[in-house]
Amino acid sequence: MSIYILIHGSWHGSWCWNKVATLLEQAGHKAIAPDLPSHGDDRTPIFEVTLQSYEDRVCEVVKAQTEPVILVGHSMAGIVITQAAEQCPAKIEKGRVEGSYYAPPLSFRSVRATFTAYGSRISLVFPTFAHVCIVVTASVIGD
Repeated sequence: MSIYILIHGSWHGSWCWNKVATLLEQAGHKAIAPDLPSHGDDRTPIFEVTLQSYEDRVCEVVKAQTEPVILVGHSMAGIVITQAAEQCPAKIEKGRVEGSYYAPPLSFRSVRATFTAYGSRISLVFPTFAHVCIVVTASVIGD
């Protein structure tokens, strides 16, 4: 059994993972899909939302688990889980970024360096019209 932490993108809440979470649980895994600050049911005032508050929420959920997790992010969550992996690497078994993007001034090289620092590998990178999608398989080593 694995623990999956499913992080939603910009215009979503945890509800966007309901079907995926159900399938993971039916396969014997634990699936957790938290709302990021000011998304879904979370009542954080919008003016208090920062990338750091997103990272903090993810790390709070990750650190509450009894074993390492598989962190999955969609869209804007690619930025969030990349940063969270730097903030709380010891509890992250793997990271997976689906249909995600990262913001300038980050480059492919800096993203590669971030994940390589934790003993991971980038399995596929491909550009799209609107943004760069990165699909990452990461094995994160503790701090």
